[in-house]
Amino acid sequence: MASSSRGLQAALRRAGHGLRDLAFATASVELEGRVVQTIPVEFEANGGQAGVALELNEAPAVIRERIEKALVQ
Repeated sequence: MASSSRGLQAALRRAGHGLRDLAFATASVELEGRVVQTIPVEFEANGGQAGVALELNEAPAVIRERIEKALVQ
């Protein structure tokens, strides 16, 4: 992400998450955007769901194309 993956990592840490390696992920895609909301893991105690909301600058079709290209490689 243009806002840097450090910004995303910091937001995930604030929400109680960390970037994790996913065994099934064989590629990565860089997208420009920003973190717009973080929901900490403490919300799960009351039935909520922790997570991070991102605002991506690219159109959905562009994002889909980049992901598809990464999956083909």
